[in-house]
Amino acid sequence: MVLVGAGTFFAQACATGFVGRAATSDRGSASGLYLASYFFGGLIGSAVLGLIFDRFGWTACVGGIAVSILVAALLAVFLKTPMAPEAMAR
Repeated sequence: MVLVGAGTFFAQACATGFVGRAATSDRGSASGLYLASYFFGGLIGSAVLGLIFDRFGWTACVGGIAVSILVAALLAVFLKTPMAPEAMAR
């Protein structure tokens, strides 16, 4: 659980930096949307995991966390930073 917690904070810091680089305009809005989504996802995720724990126990809860980490890792594979306009002109 310590690794999951530390990894979450590390990933959140990396994702915040990525949003700043990936947004070509309105970086403040992009950052705000990212943070709102981050906290909303945490709220929903913890509620769902709480229900899983109540119904199925600790093992199922850990399995749900593993599935969440796997989905996040698969989504991260597809993240790309847009090319700078000067790089596309070459």
